[in-house]
Amino acid sequence: MSYLWENAGENPERNIFVYQYGNKLYFYNGNIADSISSPYFGGAVSLTATVNSKFSFASIQGNLVVAVGDQNLRVIEYKSNTYTLSQVRLKVRDFWGVDDGFATDERTSTLTDLHAYNLYNQGWVPEFFCSSDPDNPTTMNNGTVEDPVERTKLSLGVYPSNADILFTALTMLTNGRKAYYPHALKNIVSGNTPAASGHYIIDLFDRSQGRKDTYDEDLAAGWPARRNYKTSIPTDQSTGGIKAIAAYAGRIFYACSAGEIGGDSRSPHIGTFVLFSKLADSLEDLGKCYQEADPTSEDISDLIDIDGGYIQLPDAVNIKALIPFKSELLVFADNGVWSIAGGDRGFTATEYQSRFLTNNGALSSDSIIVTPDAVLYWSKNGIFALAVGQTGIEFKSLTEYTIQRFYNSIPYTCKKYAVGIYDDASYRCRWLYQKEFNSAAPQKFTHELILDLSMPAWSRFKFYDTTDLSGTATPRPTGYLASPVAFRNSVGSDFRYTVLQEGASRTYALSLCYFEDWSANDAEAYLITGYVL
Repeated sequence: MSYLWENAGENPERNIFVYQYGNKLYFYNGNIADSISSPYFGGAVSLTATVNSKFSFASIQGNLVVAVGDQNLRVIEYKSNTYTLSQVRLKVRDFWGVDDGFATDERTSTLTDLHAYNLYNQGWVPEFFCSSDPDNPTTMNNGTVEDPVERTKLSLGVYPSNADILFTALTMLTNGRKAYYPHALKNIVSGNTPAASGHYIIDLFDRSQGRKDTYDEDLAAGWPARRNYKTSIPTDQSTGGIKAIAAYAGRIFYACSAGEIGGDSRSPHIGTFVLFSKLADSLEDLGKCYQEADPTSEDISDLIDIDGGYIQLPDAVNIKALIPFKSELLVFADNGVWSIAGGDRGFTATEYQSRFLTNNGALSSDSIIVTPDAVLYWSKNGIFALAVGQTGIEFKSLTEYTIQRFYNSIPYTCKKYAVGIYDDASYRCRWLYQKEFNSAAPQKFTHELILDLSMPAWSRFKFYDTTDLSGTATPRPTGYLASPVAFRNSVGSDFRYTVLQEGASRTYALSLCYFEDWSANDAEAYLITGYVL
């Protein structure tokens, strides 16, 4: 897997080739046109990830952001010829809470640990000035600062329900002080509408530990101790990790792999989520997938444009890639493609929409190609294009009336490993693939499929696995790497092949090349045409 990191360190003159080999990233000078034979500024960074995981890359504010498939986002800063690696956890507000076994509007005479957590997460603060006079709530001397949850039990004989809101039962005392008046709850009919939740900010993946941590965080913030619910919080974890990322609308968007441990009826299935950070002003903002204002607050609870959050696509299965295109973000999954777009002011946390485009999903993220006019990708039924039409993003097949029989002949497993690139200089889309699947080396590509968009026309190419007269094996192409416009070769190609060259000891050296029969110059070639009488 390779990536061109442009504007590294917010220097528009600095381009760095990033190449994944196992669980390490190697950095090479993107400002040198013809070679990556030596690391750039000593550049190798180990990400301690699963060796066979395929990384996803994005860059924002000159920083490289990497998803390696686990639950920690990696961020690499480049400053003064030095790479600095940091890790970020994704955080969300706990809009789910826990299943405490009570009906939404049930006021129970017993406070369980789980119900206590839900009430606290719904804005029942640890202490508030509470009025205790049932006959004259405005008497200024009848009240004290205490836990409003326990005051409700003392005054009414029951605890608040999951529909009750603290700030709907306030009264103004004669001295102008605001107080909680439990008896007012008796005149409030909340029905089965749950109270706003999300007071606590928790870890996206290990939600149960995040909920346990909130108890100690309240104590550290200076609040008095109250019901300790830590030991009763049930396990609620996601086993997946961050699978795909994209920089879009000044934020980083995330898609995660599915898998849950424990949980209850309220637990989210984050494999169907597309999360987004708040508008990024710092590295810390990249993990803030939540609104800054407390949604349970009486005073300031509003969602604002720059906040983070998440979008749920409940029908999406195994989201593979997030691709910015024009003013939209395309979401590729096994079973289809969706688009996410903003309003007239672009994407904001307060204005966006999602739309289902097609049920022809992508086989892999590597086959997706972005051109100025369309996004092309390999699916199980053909090669498809998404382009902007009169009604928004429109969908069409590129193979149905052209090379469908040939495409069908490529084994399904080989299609899953295909990688593509758009060559802007020649206006061509190119894909590397295997004609017969090699499980030992799935990215030792043997063939190339090329679509010339100017005609349009398809062509095929084959890489022969041979040795030269000295017995040296031909390099094997493993992928593509885009080239900065300033370093196109004399032929005008806008890409290079990444290749591995086998040495005498059967070790491999990484290099980049333009394909010219693996040598300096192509053989002269010509075509004679004519007709038969």
